[in-house]
Amino acid sequence: MKSEHGGRARRVALAGLLGGLLVGGVAWWLAPEDRGATEPPPRAAEAEVAAPAASARPALDGEVTDRERRRPLAGAQVTVSCGEGPPVVAETDAEGRFAVDALPAGECSVSAAKAGYVAGGPTTGRPQAVQIAAGATATVSVALSETVTVVGRVEGGTGPPDEVRLSVLYVEAGGEPESFHVEVGARPDSGGGFELRDLLPGELQVLAEPPEDGLGESEVLVLAPGTTRRGVVVHLGETARLEGRVSAADDGQPVEGAIVRVYAAGASVAARTATDAHGRYALERLGPGAALATVSARGFVTRSHLPVELLAGDTTELPVELETAPGFSGQVLGPDGQPVVGASIYVQSTTAVPEGVGGRRIATTRTEGRFLVERPLVWPIFVQAAHPELGASPWTRVEGPGEDVTLRLGGGSGLVGRVVDARGRAIEGVRLAATSGGHRRSSGPAGQGVADPRDGRFHLPVARPGTWSVLAGAPGYAPAESARVEVPAGRLVDVGTLVLRPGAQVVGQVLDATTREPLAGAQVAAQGSDARGPSGQGGGTTTGSDGRFVLDELPVRRMSIHVRAAGHRMRLLTGVEPRPGEVTDVGLVLLADDGGSRGGMDYGGIGAALRIQDGAITLASVFGGSAAEAAGLTKGTRILSIDGQDATSMGMQQALELLRGDPGSDVSVEVMKPGAATVERVRLMRREVSAD
Repeated sequence: MKSEHGGRARRVALAGLLGGLLVGGVAWWLAPEDRGATEPPPRAAEAEVAAPAASARPALDGEVTDRERRRPLAGAQVTVSCGEGPPVVAETDAEGRFAVDALPAGECSVSAAKAGYVAGGPTTGRPQAVQIAAGATATVSVALSETVTVVGRVEGGTGPPDEVRLSVLYVEAGGEPESFHVEVGARPDSGGGFELRDLLPGELQVLAEPPEDGLGESEVLVLAPGTTRRGVVVHLGETARLEGRVSAADDGQPVEGAIVRVYAAGASVAARTATDAHGRYALERLGPGAALATVSARGFVTRSHLPVELLAGDTTELPVELETAPGFSGQVLGPDGQPVVGASIYVQSTTAVPEGVGGRRIATTRTEGRFLVERPLVWPIFVQAAHPELGASPWTRVEGPGEDVTLRLGGGSGLVGRVVDARGRAIEGVRLAATSGGHRRSSGPAGQGVADPRDGRFHLPVARPGTWSVLAGAPGYAPAESARVEVPAGRLVDVGTLVLRPGAQVVGQVLDATTREPLAGAQVAAQGSDARGPSGQGGGTTTGSDGRFVLDELPVRRMSIHVRAAGHRMRLLTGVEPRPGEVTDVGLVLLADDGGSRGGMDYGGIGAALRIQDGAITLASVFGGSAAEAAGLTKGTRILSIDGQDATSMGMQQALELLRGDPGSDVSVEVMKPGAATVERVRLMRREVSAD
């Protein structure tokens, strides 16, 4: 969009404007929820009355992509399962998008399938959980991988080839954080030949295990999506056995449940077992040769890279002693005094008692609400427990290793959720803010409430019970804001998953309206808390010596941009609609001389004061001579929809942006007038407005 922005028209008191519309538009997040938002009165407008039009938003939308090629997948089947009800099935369009209109509130699972594709590994291939809330749209992104095929044969061994069991070891595939092993349910034919289909692309090995002794592995295969590898050979040979006892170094007592991992010769992933009540363990069918062992147990320091020589057809003994770990333990109880399983444990190294919820997540409670922190820490530390439904515990000071603490939940209100990118992956450097009118609590990368870079989950405290939302942002991404939720005292409320997408960019050039000379140092900023980001500092820039500006990391939505320079009237650019990953050029922005008045603003609008009353967008006042007045709209009129979009659950910022626009453009609203029993559709013509 390219245009010249300038001109003057009717004028109203700028003080009234700043008390309303600018509070709601430029910095609405600074105002309490009952503060009005005002537009000065433009000229009269046309109006029409029509039957109410249905306006709905989907309960769930999202996309299905090719995991490796990072492109949309058309024709994928998406299955949504909620509770005990029948699953809902949708199909992706040419852009890989899908939407489901009606779903029950609560947690649902989402999976996708397409011929020639597989979902992923043990974690990335699981159905995704998504929280459905009434009146809001949840968003999810599902990735699939195009399959590969391996054709080869098994050689060696003494038994029939068709009795050999085949499996696949994925060294790196499907976006999984570590290697994993999959039984494919296939066996070679009588000649030892095999063909394995529908495998994940990536690095993998084919394993062959006969019913008796012996084991075989192929070389590591690197397969691109959609390819077939032929001529793969798996040789069978003699194996080795490793056994031993794990004990405590201080008293020699057996350590039960210790995990023993062995990286045998030629293996890409560890064989694994656990010790019994006597501390004994045994691992069979290992590849002979030099190997490395790792032994770990709760409450003990892990022993890593222990060398061991494995002999073909023989047993090797490896006893291991473990030192007691320098950590601490504890138990988490709910408000009713009962143990809580699944609570997150956070620690902060500080001398003062921390505030709010969150820090460095270090453990999760398991049986009987118990947890154990095994790693060395800098003492003293403060520890806290948090649970999505039961709230958080007060911070408790731990003086040193060996302590056992009890944490009771219910110590504060907060918001929990997850922040991911469009492919469902966690993002580095996410900043968060809880917002409720003028109340805002933000966090930094090293502070409280940041998203965990491992899985994107977060806990964010709020200053008081009430209606809150979460604003999230990260470098290179447009900010995103959750739906508003009600947070009771002492409870944590899940706001679901926030998806951050690549930010949009807006460029332009600011000139003096009279001389057409560039204005250097002019301030340019996008309006709205989501444009400013969680810190409240983003969404703004200044022009260079040539008057040009670039706004980065903007949300992808309709927005207004205000431009101001010393000695000039401010210009509000309305109806700007940037696209993700694209550059929107607003052209020349002309600022008129303020004539020494040190104020004034020019923009396009309908001329009304707005406020949220009883949860609805309502006209707080209507200006004389405005389009709203000409259409018969009065104070107390409720706005139900704007240009076909449901306004009943719309935030103030979104309503303001939809009502604004270029002079001469129109906007259609559905309203309920005070005392009326029917809905009216009214069309308003926007005008250029100047305010002093």
